[in-house]
Amino acid sequence: MSQAKPQPLPELDVDRVRSAFPGLATPWAFFDNAGGTQILGSAIERLNEHLVHRMVQTGGSYAVSQQAAASLQTGREGIATLLNAARPEEIVFAPAATVACQNLARAMASQFTEGDEIIVTVTDHESNIGPWMLLAERGVQFRFWAPNPETLELDLADLEALFTPRTKLVAVTATSNILGTVNPIPAIARRVHEAGALVCVDAVACAPHRAIDVQAWDVDYLFFSIYKTFGPHFAALYGRYELLAELDGLYHYFYGRDRVPMKLEPGNASYELAY
Repeated sequence: MSQAKPQPLPELDVDRVRSAFPGLATPWAFFDNAGGTQILGSAIERLNEHLVHRMVQTGGSYAVSQQAAASLQTGREGIATLLNAARPEEIVFAPAATVACQNLARAMASQFTEGDEIIVTVTDHESNIGPWMLLAERGVQFRFWAPNPETLELDLADLEALFTPRTKLVAVTATSNILGTVNPIPAIARRVHEAGALVCVDAVACAPHRAIDVQAWDVDYLFFSIYKTFGPHFAALYGRYELLAELDGLYHYFYGRDRVPMKLEPGNASYELAY
């Protein structure tokens, strides 16, 4: 039986793509995408729309305040769709991916006791290492998952050897910004959960290039940079709703555990950036 020939991909309209990014109208050629992409013109339009027409606080009964709240909710729904989260309330906004992980570590701190262990990789960005290392002040111990020296990839067998009964969390990158390796997150998450621990995934270097499905991947926490995926300087953290509900609040004392995800966005998320 003959196999059907693959259909050729449509030719990329480079001029049309470039025209979507106002910053590319300059004579500069930007090679610093690891530090942030150019922003889409449509994103700039949405920024301006919110700032001009809905620059008020949420929570009011009047129409403009309700529209501002809708802007923020629209942002959560958009990121939830992008990541295939179960609900928009599983999306927490932060100024940057590093801040998102720092906030998560702070909110999780009381869940750790002296002698508990966290596994981090040596192929990850510091944003998914440093925030966890601060928990050493609580007596948390750290184990380091190094890549196989032959393949330069993380080996599940090496992870297996790092687990102990005190392992509480594994922090791992989906795509290493150092090596470019793509890690098997579903397999890693499955083994971490079998060990009774949680997994936090840095998807900063993955999100610009590959689809992310937090439910299919079965991850507990995941964060990425919106400004590295053609948006403004902003970031998003995904967390399972039931886990976010158990985190300590970072906002005003009257934001109880049921105020998910706002209790994890001290000072409020930027409505216009979310929109």
